[in-house]
Amino acid sequence: MPPSPGAPTGARAPPEPQPPTPTTTSCGCRPGAATAPATSRPDPRRFPTRSPTYAVVEAARESSGRPVHLVGASYGAILALHTAAADPRDLRSLAIFEPPLFAAGPQTVPLLDRYRAALERDDAPAMAAVRNEVTRVPAEIVAAFAAAAGDRRPAPAEARRVAVGWPHDLEALAADSTDLTRWSAITVPTLLMQGADTWEPMPSTLDALAPAMPRARRISWPGQSHFVTSTAPELVADALRRFFAEVAG
Repeated sequence: MPPSPGAPTGARAPPEPQPPTPTTTSCGCRPGAATAPATSRPDPRRFPTRSPTYAVVEAARESSGRPVHLVGASYGAILALHTAAADPRDLRSLAIFEPPLFAAGPQTVPLLDRYRAALERDDAPAMAAVRNEVTRVPAEIVAAFAAAAGDRRPAPAEARRVAVGWPHDLEALAADSTDLTRWSAITVPTLLMQGADTWEPMPSTLDALAPAMPRARRISWPGQSHFVTSTAPELVADALRRFFAEVAG
């Protein structure tokens, strides 16, 4: 799985925990997911009115016969928000972890242009620098990950997949709205999850998002950050289990 917005370049996004439930669908940390070649320079991609994620939701609903618990983390949380806002009919609940909504809007356009230029000249350090600017990861965390990685490098095919996918994710973010009040249209029970030690502007983003969602409850884990699914996955899994049980009752 590629690095997530919020993960330093060179870090691998952790898998989302999957607590036992018959109808759970997850959107993982998904930058780099796009497959169209960046050199084709398509019109800016947007989060569609009806997210492709919904095909997975529909399949889960059809196979189980029950509404689906939709879970998204990081960039995947933005996909989950768009899915729930567009068509919540097959959803029982929504649980999202630290969506990087702060990266949406025109502010990302210059970063997208720099990233495209770096990709064209195959400049890995320049691409990494742009990714770290988008994610706002503090320099000391980036340095710590680099030191831990040492001389290890991702496999060339994986590195290329991530590199080629990022422009399309940045296009979607750049074209997205910065209006957090639009998420008030989501009326399914919602769980907002965060690490108490995650850096700004994530805490401020969630502070603004929470009151905009009428059925949202919020959980924050002391001593954890954007990497809690890796450092303490049991916390996330337990919170999801409790949430699913509550909304099922």
